[in-house]
Amino acid sequence: MFNKMKFFLLVLVLSLQLAACGGQPAREQSKPNSNALGVAEAKGVVNIYTSVPEDLINELASRFQQKYPQLTLKIYRAGTPEVIAKIETEARAGAVHADVAWIAETTAAEDLKEKGFLRTYNSPEASNIPANFKDPSGYYYGSRLINMVLAYNTKLVSPPPTSWKDLLSQAHKGKIGIPTPASSGSALYAVGSLVNHSDFGWKFFEDMRSNGGVQLKNNSEAVQKVATGELHLAVALDYQVKNLRDKGSPIDYVVPAEGLVMVASPVTLLKDSPNPRGGEVFLNYVISRECQQFMAENQSVVPVRTDVNPPAGIPSLSELKAMKSDPVFIKKNKTQLVEQFTRIFTN
Repeated sequence: MFNKMKFFLLVLVLSLQLAACGGQPAREQSKPNSNALGVAEAKGVVNIYTSVPEDLINELASRFQQKYPQLTLKIYRAGTPEVIAKIETEARAGAVHADVAWIAETTAAEDLKEKGFLRTYNSPEASNIPANFKDPSGYYYGSRLINMVLAYNTKLVSPPPTSWKDLLSQAHKGKIGIPTPASSGSALYAVGSLVNHSDFGWKFFEDMRSNGGVQLKNNSEAVQKVATGELHLAVALDYQVKNLRDKGSPIDYVVPAEGLVMVASPVTLLKDSPNPRGGEVFLNYVISRECQQFMAENQSVVPVRTDVNPPAGIPSLSELKAMKSDPVFIKKNKTQLVEQFTRIFTN
């Protein structure tokens, strides 16, 4: 009888302990829920190498540091080719400084992946990102859709253009431009997509050059020159055009009849980086619903998540009419695309 009572009391004590811990052992229950996102161990400096626009990364960094005061962001910003070159130099020297690379287009991330500079990461924030915007093994995730469109000056161009081939119109001779793929990842994607299209090819660029087309150093220069009237038309990024338009500049854009060029800007983690946990926290933040909503509302960026409702004037994924792009072709022919484009536009 004494042994039965002793056993009953032991079971009762254990049951009460488990109930107090929510049915879990105490050591598991004590873990913070945020630890699933790597937040609990993350602290110190997080090095971000990026080609995203300066105003975007600066505003996003400020919001990130308010949310995660235990982390300090150190940002290196340049064009995608310069970012890639810096990462490759550091990796080959065995001194990786970057924790995160946030660049313009997928082929650059694929290059880093093939060279063994990236590491896989299964982000808990990625479930609402369509499969075609993320690497199946978790090497990178699309962070925003940056779309190459046809920008025009609303005071000088009427009616608005309707096709990429309006860049060949005599009405705009000497007043057309395109960012160079030598320094812009999104421009590389646009050039590769048009070269690989049966209605365009290299002849389109040769004809564009014959019509007085000029190469521009980046997308920002393209929208600025259209807004000032120095150019009538330019290949440019949709959100940069919208931001200037909403500030009152005489600029707008059209989605050409053949479709825009859709570019999914990837964010990825570097292998052997100095602060891997901090890098994970930043990556998760960039593709979180909170940050995607912020970028859509404040930077006119099309979100990659299906659970974000973009504000008026920002299309959803289902509304975008995109030209077919072949990232395999663009990656395989990257050097040739840059060299041939440069030859055409410097002659």
